[in-house]
Amino acid sequence: MNCLSLKLTLQVVELLRHAPECSMMFNKFIPAYHHHYGHQCRVADYGFTKLIELFEAIPHVAKVRGQSYFEPLNKTC
Repeated sequence: MNCLSLKLTLQVVELLRHAPECSMMFNKFIPAYHHHYGHQCRVADYGFTKLIELFEAIPHVAKVRGQSYFEPLNKTC
């Protein structure tokens, strides 16, 4: 699973399940992650400088839609 942990990918899926229409704007992800899990998600901890790069690294989990949204690969909300 490259440098991303299974735990992070599961957390992304869980956050998207709680999001309206199972999609989220990039600028809402970090605050939503912090609110839901109680700690900061630092993109640099996973070897990336931009959030979009992190999501592009997990195409089996989340699909990037344009430059501002992402959604789960399988919408089952």
